[in-house]
Amino acid sequence: MNETSALDFNDSADDCVHSHPIPASELHSYRVDSDPHSEQDIARYVEIEAQEEVLHIEKIKQEAVLGDIYEMWDVTTDQNRWWVLTNLTNLYSQEHFPSLDYTLSFHIGLMMRLRSRPQGADADDPSPFDEVFRRQVQAKRQYERAVEAVDYQAVGMQLRECLISLIATVRRKIEIDLDIERPQDANVKEWSNLLLDQICRGSSNQRLRKYLKNTASQTWELVNWLTHDRDADSTAASLAYSL
Repeated sequence: MNETSALDFNDSADDCVHSHPIPASELHSYRVDSDPHSEQDIARYVEIEAQEEVLHIEKIKQEAVLGDIYEMWDVTTDQNRWWVLTNLTNLYSQEHFPSLDYTLSFHIGLMMRLRSRPQGADADDPSPFDEVFRRQVQAKRQYERAVEAVDYQAVGMQLRECLISLIATVRRKIEIDLDIERPQDANVKEWSNLLLDQICRGSSNQRLRKYLKNTASQTWELVNWLTHDRDADSTAASLAYSL
């Protein structure tokens, strides 16, 4: 290579160096695939819990541990960067939890301890529904101190996690045929239909099965609406909690 060619090559190499990072709010334009509904749920969770504006969200991976599926999300806000892990959903600052593998191990341990911790008057006799009751109590406390719309949205988020916990608990207690396709963990409507088909079998339970499925579906829709309603108020939150 002569001197001129070498200079031309170096100039071209310099032109390929990307010295200006892409703004977080623009990263979604360069993604191949996405799940808008799940992304919206995770983004809203972070905005309510962290009180920060989400600029970018990306699902990194999911992993099965002891039969439970954990989704791992990388979320960038206008102030910080977070890991969000599901089942049950929780967020962790990447400043304090730089390793995703460590965060997953920590998260699984924390969730197992929460699920096994006794609650309420029957603390000496732990129930498999303790986590559901704990989420319900949190929603009630959130409602009691709520003032603004964002506070009532947070009630919806707690109730949403309560319903996901309920489904997770019930499906561990119900034997499901291996040839039946399993919905995603957070798909409460589909899981409700599947589980109620198992719990309320037969033509004699048709009316009860239909009623329970409709109630589960409408409750899930109401809770999600409350979570995303920027005009959420006391009446809507109270009705969602009662359901």
